[in-house]
Amino acid sequence: MSNETANNLLQMQRELQSRSSATFVTENVLFSLGESTTIIGNFLALVIVLRNHNLRRAIPNTLIVSLSVSGFLNGIAVVPISHTSLAASEWLFDDVVCQFQGFMVLLLGTCSLLTIALMSISRFYSVVKNNLYRRYFTFKRTLTMIFVVWSLGILAPVMFLVTGHRFVFIPAKVLCYVPVETDWFLILLAVFYVGLPSLVVLFCYFQIFLAVKRHKNTVFTSSKTGGPNVQEVKVTRMMFAIVVCFCFCWFPVLLIELVDIIRNCWSLPRPFYLMFTLLGGLSNIFNPLIYGFMNTTLRKELIKFLRLGKRRNAVKLFHRVEKQAPA
Repeated sequence: MSNETANNLLQMQRELQSRSSATFVTENVLFSLGESTTIIGNFLALVIVLRNHNLRRAIPNTLIVSLSVSGFLNGIAVVPISHTSLAASEWLFDDVVCQFQGFMVLLLGTCSLLTIALMSISRFYSVVKNNLYRRYFTFKRTLTMIFVVWSLGILAPVMFLVTGHRFVFIPAKVLCYVPVETDWFLILLAVFYVGLPSLVVLFCYFQIFLAVKRHKNTVFTSSKTGGPNVQEVKVTRMMFAIVVCFCFCWFPVLLIELVDIIRNCWSLPRPFYLMFTLLGGLSNIFNPLIYGFMNTTLRKELIKFLRLGKRRNAVKLFHRVEKQAPA
């Protein structure tokens, strides 16, 4: 590690320890909300899909499961470590934990982005190239694609470690990540694991939007009422939500990475790097909401699951009261 990098990290540590009380409370509340929402949201998405055989076999839901596994693991394996460091204002763990967190950050982040790109390709074929959709997106082929996505995700941190590099704790990001001086690897991440999936997502959803618009115009000219049907409106809204949330979460992350690569140091104010971590985590909250609960079928299953849980609790309470009642 160069002297400049060491000085950068030391300055970040001082800033982390010298936060005002208001900043300390605000940041910890945000992390607490993000952590709990990530775990609960992704867990519910997994449960409602996996408990229903028909939902499990649906191609879009298979991809949702992959995305939710990534989000859930992030909520239980990555965020708690960062939250502890944020609350303690320092790194409390040994180097093994740091390497584990860095490995998981890269693995889950890249898998999440690649899965979203794969979902956009699936949706593209489903809407724009419908005649080819069933040929390419069978259940077995989709599982193979998911396996490839996770293999590419694992390749990123493995490649970093086997080349003799180590993750370092970055106090401003409150997580272990790639040191800025390893610019070749950051460029690789920015281009192939963030930039390329982003282009795929934008291209696919732009083509889908055009296809839906063309279909709507066809319906408008051939229909007496002249209005788009309800399903088209729902699909368009969902696509808009996907693109907006994706850009909101990942474009600032990509921009921060590019600035650090160009300057070859961590030169931005601390809030930008904390935003880097929060936005990456926020995508794990948006994913089950957009891809899962905006889906009518999954939303109905969620309501059914929650009602079933309430009934079970009511039955348990009834039996408990009945046992405690005097004979």
